[in-house]
Amino acid sequence: MRVYYSLILAASVICSKAPIKGFTAREAVWKADMDPANSFVLHGTIQDAKAQLLSVNPSWVLSDTKEEAKKEDTEETTPRPAQLSGHVCNAIPTARTTAVEQAVKDLENSSRLQLAFPTNSGDDCVNVSCVNDARVWWCYSNLPAFHWPDSWRFFVQLTRELLIACSDVDHPSFISGQYSTSGGHFTVIMHGEQCESMPDRIGWRIPRMASS
Repeated sequence: MRVYYSLILAASVICSKAPIKGFTAREAVWKADMDPANSFVLHGTIQDAKAQLLSVNPSWVLSDTKEEAKKEDTEETTPRPAQLSGHVCNAIPTARTTAVEQAVKDLENSSRLQLAFPTNSGDDCVNVSCVNDARVWWCYSNLPAFHWPDSWRFFVQLTRELLIACSDVDHPSFISGQYSTSGGHFTVIMHGEQCESMPDRIGWRIPRMASS
C-alpha cells in the first residue's frame, strides 16, 4: 500500500491594506524543494520565507551563488532598460532608495523558490518583499495561469525596470513607483509602508512513501 501526502495551497488575507482601492491584500505563498522527498510551502514576503527556511536548515540558500555571480556579471554589461511607458514615480509614501533596492535584490536572488499566485477570483495584491519599510506589491486582475516554475521571474524583471526608471533621474534618496502592464491586468508597486513579519507557518509534503 502506498500513501500519498499532499498539501493544499491557500493564500490568506493579511492585515495590511491593499495599495489599490477595491483590491484584497493577500500573503505570498512560496514553494521550496529542500530535497527530492520534501517540498516546503512558506507564507509571507521573500524575507519571511528565507527566515522560515533557515529555521529548518541554517545552511540552506535561496539561490545558486555561481549562477547569481554570472548573472551580476551579465547585468553589468547589459544596457539599462528604457523608462517604462506610463509609469508613475515618487508619489507619497516614498521609501529609502537603498531599502527598495534591497527588496528587489532579495527577489532576484531567490532562484530556488517558486511563487504560487493565489487562485482566488477577484482583484488581489500580494506583498512579495519588504525591507526597512520599503514594500513591493504585485497586484493583478484575472491573472492568467502560468505553468512553468520560473514564470514569476518576469514580474521580478518588471520590478527592476521600475526601480531603474524611478531612480535614474537625480538619484533620489527616497523613491516610490507604480507601473501597470498593457490592459492593467498586472501592476507593480513599490513604496514606503511598515513591514509586518508573517507568523512562521511551514508546511511540507512527501511525494510518496511506502507503508506496510
